Formats: sequence, structure tokens, C-alpha cells
Amino acid sequence: MASIKRFIRRSKEGLAEKFGKAQQTVDEEYDARYRRYEQVSTATINYNKHVQQFVENFHSMSTTLAFLAEDLSDLYKSTSDYEKRDMAEKLLQIAQDCDNNAVRPFQTQIVDKVVRPLEAYIATFEEASKLHKQRALTLKEYDYYRTKVQGLMEKQSKDPMKLPQNKEKYQKLKEDLDIVTNEARSKFMAILEEQPRVFDPITRDTIRSLLQYSDKVYATLEHMRSFCGTITSTVSETNYNRPTIESSSTASRSFSKPVSEFNNVNLRPLPVQRTTSFKKTTEVPVKFNCEWFYLDSGMKQSGPLTFLGLRDKYQQQVVNDETFVYGPSEMTDWKAIGDYTDLKRCLAELSSS
Repeated sequence: MASIKRFIRRSKEGLAEKFGKAQQTVDEEYDARYRRYEQVSTATINYNKHVQQFVENFHSMSTTLAFLAEDLSDLYKSTSDYEKRDMAEKLLQIAQDCDNNAVRPFQTQIVDKVVRPLEAYIATFEEASKLHKQRALTLKEYDYYRTKVQGLMEKQSKDPMKLPQNKEKYQKLKEDLDIVTNEARSKFMAILEEQPRVFDPITRDTIRSLLQYSDKVYATLEHMRSFCGTITSTVSETNYNRPTIESSSTASRSFSKPVSEFNNVNLRPLPVQRTTSFKKTTEVPVKFNCEWFYLDSGMKQSGPLTFLGLRDKYQQQVVNDETFVYGPSEMTDWKAIGDYTDLKRCLAELSSS
């Protein structure tokens, strides 16, 4: 019975506000803090949802790769072409390696360092939202009785007890409103102050885990690339991502300073295909037996060329100790020949022989 009366009273209060019979109380400070809390809570919940989708999508990639390998295995299991059968088996192994070495560690790191802290933070939103809803109901009742008391003071009721009774309810609601408003405001503030402490490490760990995942996937797929080189003669002719340079019209034309000092030139190379098509000789170190690229005096990228081709350019002084080159897999960026001790020594020895 009490719940029915409460429902009827709140319905009247809602209608009174709707038709302008109850003036709404405005608390700009509270409203501003709530809007900020709502923005942070929505963004946090979305981040948690999307980062989990992120992991699922990566897992789907390795799973689909395994399905492709199984399809190839079914296609070639009856063929006498052992290379194709070996290719299907190798692809399945690569898919498993990708899942074990990249996807699963990435998933574990994201769950431990991102998802769990986010869920703990999100759990604090429930109390804040509950307080906000409680305040909204209390505020509606408060506005209703405040307006009613004002009306009774302006126009005397036939019932002399009506004004004091409504005044008593109004005062009680005012106290309740102050309490719940302060509690909600404090809760919003605590959540907003906690946001940087929660998200700073989460952002760092998300990016770090993604970079580690990328490195492990790239290392795994390198096995696929080297395997493809043994079953096709056209691999070395394929244009994979080569080291690229994007320069502005005001870019420096000199290579007298280190790459790290160039502010308007992007010299970080993209992954380069490593081929095994060059003939190995006893004169050239194995790690140098790969494709080479260099930057000429006009800041243009040249290559690919063999190590012996680079040696010839060095001998002809087309390239020198200040020329930046990119080659072996151990290199992570462009490097001047003069700063690459082993390369400079080998070029000098072979040039003089």
C-alpha cells in the first residue's frame, strides 16, 4: 500500500514539473560534475569493451590462418608434390606459433594489466549512478513540496494543518537532498580524481602489449617469408614494403649529421623482405648477404642492390662513410657507413682486394 501511495505521489510530482506547476531546482556545480562523470564512465566502459574486442579479433586472425592451412592440407594431401604438402604443414605450424607466441601472451597481458583494472574501476560507477538516481527522485519531491508550500503561503488553505504538514515534509526533503547531493558529488569527484591513476598505466600497457604482439607476429611471419623463398623463384621480384623516405621541400641535402637530428625527414624504414637469392661467397659475411638500400646526396632512396653492388658503389665513391644505408635484419634504422664499424671494415677490405 505504501509503495502504491509513493508511486501516485511521484506521478503527481512528475506531472507538476511537466506542466510548470513545480519550479525545478538548478544546481550548476552538481550538473557540471555529473556531466564530466558521465563522460568518463561512458568512455571507460567503451574502452573496456573495445579492448576485449581487440583481443578477440587478433585471436580470430590466428584461428582463421589455421583454417586456411587445414584447407590447403586437404587440397594437397593426395598430391605427389611434396613442396605443396610441406607448405600446408608449415602454414599450420606458423598459425600455431602465432597463436602461442603472440596472441595468447597478448591476451594474458591485456586481461591482467588492462581489463581487470578497468573492471575494478567500473565497479565504482554503480554506487555513483545509484546516488544520482536517488538524488533525482529526492529533488523531484523537494521541488514539489517547495512549490506547494509557496502556494499555501500565498493563499491560505481551509485546512489550517495543511501548511505546517507540508512545511515539515519540505524541511525533511531539504535535509535529505543536501545529504544525497553531497554524497553523489563526493563520489563523482573521487572517480574523476582516480581516472588518471587508472588510465595512465592502462594506456601504457595497452600500447606496450600491442607493440610486443606486433614484434612477435612479424618474427613468426618472417619464417613464412623465408619458406616462400624456397618454393618460388619470383619472391625476390615481389615489391614488399621497402624503406621509405618522406621529405619536405626544405629538407636538408647534407648527411653530415646523424639521422636522429633530422626533424623534417622520416628515415625509419618499413619492414624489408629478406631474400636468399644472392649467391653467398666466402668473402662476404653471411649477415651482409642481403638486399641493401642507401640514401644518395639528393636524399633519395636507392636500391635494392647486393652487398657486392654496394661495395662497387663504395669503391667508386658513389657512397662514402657519411652515406646512410639499410640492410641486415639486425638493423632497426638507417645508419651511416662510418658508424657501422663491421660494414666499413668489410667494404674497405673487399675494395682493396
